[in-house]
Amino acid sequence: MSYTTEDRKAKSLAAVKVRTCHQCGREVRCNDGAFKVHLLWCKPEVAVARFWKSVDKRGPDECWPWTAQLRWDGYGRFVVMRKPQWAHRYSWELHNGRPIPKGAEVMHSCHNPACVNPKHLSLGTHKENMEEAKRLGRWLESLAIAKGQA
Repeated sequence: MSYTTEDRKAKSLAAVKVRTCHQCGREVRCNDGAFKVHLLWCKPEVAVARFWKSVDKRGPDECWPWTAQLRWDGYGRFVVMRKPQWAHRYSWELHNGRPIPKGAEVMHSCHNPACVNPKHLSLGTHKENMEEAKRLGRWLESLAIAKGQA
């Protein structure tokens, strides 16, 4: 017996279900196999393990550079449950056990945007972050990079 394209589509659509994930609370529209993959990847411990695979963890006082995706300005990108995040912000939350307060920025004492060492990260306001960047001459450097002049 041969199946037509229409038969395959109908069979595929019949297997798709909408389920609520008990781990993350999201509604997931997929078949059984894809739902099992979702359950594996939405676990926080899986995200943490993936995070550490992309960190070059050196000495306790050295920079720990992010080795995966970097944005044009050197900041690391990390995806958790399909939501892109900054690697240094994820590191701060991971080590402090709480979310970053609304309106706060994670500042680097080492001035290395790829660094995720929690000893080098602190919270501050946008104003404090910009004042520090201007004081060190990094603000003009960032503008030049953004304009393609660096």
